[in-house]
Amino acid sequence: MEDSESRVRFGPFTLDVHAMELRKFDHRIRLRPQALTLLIHLVTRAGDLVTREELRGRLWGEDTFVDFEHGLNFCIRQIRRALGESAASPRFIETVPRRGYRFLSPSSRIRSLAVLPFDNLYDWQPVAAQTYCHRATKLSPSSSAGRRWQACCFMALGRYDESVAAATEALELDPLSPLAHILISTAHYFGRRYDLALAEANKALEFDPHHAESHRFKGITLLQLDELEKAIPELETALRLMGEGPATLGSLGRAYARAGRLWFGAELRLQLATQWGF
Repeated sequence: MEDSESRVRFGPFTLDVHAMELRKFDHRIRLRPQALTLLIHLVTRAGDLVTREELRGRLWGEDTFVDFEHGLNFCIRQIRRALGESAASPRFIETVPRRGYRFLSPSSRIRSLAVLPFDNLYDWQPVAAQTYCHRATKLSPSSSAGRRWQACCFMALGRYDESVAAATEALELDPLSPLAHILISTAHYFGRRYDLALAEANKALEFDPHHAESHRFKGITLLQLDELEKAIPELETALRLMGEGPATLGSLGRAYARAGRLWFGAELRLQLATQWGF
């Protein structure tokens, strides 16, 4: 098994915990967000027994009143179907009767420190996650990934200048990383410095012309700059590279609508409602 950044690979599958995306080889496998969240939690706890009660708290919360057993079983069936396995002969997910589940694949992450803050960020606890990031960078000063996670934490806290600084340090440690450039672009974008955001997205694409997230951020930045005819091809490229995620579909639909392509925009809004419930 091999990992890269936030991606975990097992068998023919790649799970990107940052982009919330599962692929088999180069083909994106569509999973409902709740099932994908469940898979991510099992994979990041590979080898451990994850109890049904823990999954209930993770997916639904203690105060949410749902048919938990039906919902959990439905998610597990979805995941098994996506992975091409059965409960009788599991390759990846073992059922421990009346207790829970265990992810069997010998998955690991190339930079385990980089994943430390993930659970906290996912639960929207950026301050706690920032503490983990600080610890990670102290333990591994040469880790570009640790600085990138720091940039994410600062961004979640609205501290965009500090996010840019952390991502710039990550870039100095790994000068060929399009991810560092796109983090700088993202921080500038949320800080409403759109010209700077666009410049960094272009730098990311110089290193990797097929980097989907770079195309997406270039597209939404051009959208903010009201350069619609330039934004649409970038968002269409992002959609082709990363699949029909809700963020890209929504941005492209907005661009179509603003450019007067109302039919295309309506079609994408229908796709969002049908596939993602938006």
